[in-house]
Amino acid sequence: MDQKKITGNLFSGVSWLLSGTSIQAVLQIIVLIVLARILTPEDFGIITAAQIIINLSLIFAQLGVGPALIQRKNIASRTIRTGNTISLVFGFSLFVLTFLLSGYLERFFDISGLSLVIKFLSISFIIQSVSVIYESLLYRKFRYNIIAISEVISYLVGYGLLSITFAYLGFGYMSLVYGILAKHLIKTLILFAKSEKKYGLSYSNKEAREILIFGGGMTLSKIYNYFALQADNVIIGRYLNAEILGMYSKAYQLISMPANLIGGALDKALFPIFSAIQDDLNKVVSYYYSILSLICTLLLPVSVVLFFNSENVILLILGEQWIEIAPVFGILVIALFFRTAYKISVSTLRSIGLVYKNAHFQLLYAFKVIVFSLVGVRYGVFGVSLGVLMAIISIYVILYFYTSNKLKSDSYNLFSTHIDGFVLLFIMNIFMLFQFGFDLHGYMNLTMSIILYIITVLIYIIATNYYKRNYILNIYYEKLNSAR
Repeated sequence: MDQKKITGNLFSGVSWLLSGTSIQAVLQIIVLIVLARILTPEDFGIITAAQIIINLSLIFAQLGVGPALIQRKNIASRTIRTGNTISLVFGFSLFVLTFLLSGYLERFFDISGLSLVIKFLSISFIIQSVSVIYESLLYRKFRYNIIAISEVISYLVGYGLLSITFAYLGFGYMSLVYGILAKHLIKTLILFAKSEKKYGLSYSNKEAREILIFGGGMTLSKIYNYFALQADNVIIGRYLNAEILGMYSKAYQLISMPANLIGGALDKALFPIFSAIQDDLNKVVSYYYSILSLICTLLLPVSVVLFFNSENVILLILGEQWIEIAPVFGILVIALFFRTAYKISVSTLRSIGLVYKNAHFQLLYAFKVIVFSLVGVRYGVFGVSLGVLMAIISIYVILYFYTSNKLKSDSYNLFSTHIDGFVLLFIMNIFMLFQFGFDLHGYMNLTMSIILYIITVLIYIIATNYYKRNYILNIYYEKLNSAR
């Protein structure tokens, strides 16, 4: 795959996935604004507790089949059918197991109504197991448009409209359950309908072994990452209460939106592309550092804007009843760049086959979150937030240095990758301190901050020739010039 084709696929993939996730992020905010004014923090807390169990079980249900199919250079129909069989068998098995254990899980969390929610949500294992191979094949063929469209439609029609309707009708937290199930079902139907070929079931020991070896490493990584992402929720739910858990989960969701929007889109686009060029480390190196640099340049100054406007953001999106969580949001938003960028290192390690080494780092990440959160919980939800922040920053640094070592890169990249972002971070800090000295009214501060951010970043990129210094932007810039 030549340089122009790689860049074309990357821009196409990121553009489609970023557009899809951007639309979905806007929809999420709109849906959240509406639901936050109908449902209570306790309703969200029950769903958060249930999703802790469901998301963990889903990892076992899929068993890394999808990524294993994407990462392989060559793939046969027999391999796809074997992957389909594995996915469906494990999906149904996890549905039965989770359904039977739901009562015990409710007693563990001591949250009334949790058992019923888990029973309903466990149906999603069967639904999603059907779509695993079809979504993976679309990624292999770089058909990002279909995936992006399916995610937007399923969220809008399934979760958005259905959840709001049922919430308005008085179904409480069950309205969220119905919306989640509808979202999964609609996405599965779209992916199945748009697939060029439908696959049946078969089983080959050789193919299953190859899928499960790679998939096993992916599963371990996802399990450890799951504990890293959910340990704070478990600790808050166990030692504090459902209301605080609901409030904390919304604050974390707000910083996860841009992280998942950018990092998620890049991860999904990069994994199949990097897998296709995994034998050419020079190309991987060029794209890896330029992407990290671009994310750093854009997101570090954003975290400053959101930190200074934490109360305004919470009031705008969630409303006055959630204002107590503003200091927690202010702490978590510092991790925005690190929470987004570590996904790039993870995607790079996966694409060159280092899934088990990546799993070790995810285990370390989970350990850090658990330890720091347990130490912090004695100081309440604010202490847990600080612990999570420390864990995210430290794992980014560790993953960055290890990935650089495996890519045989020099130490200069550490400086060149981050310098522009930190310069903008310093500039935006000065601007924010100056702006807030005028004591503008509420949302006027947020509006002015956004305008200042956009102007500052654009001037910096043009004045410092960043668009020429960044490998990806330079290729795109030259492509635009040649098209004139």
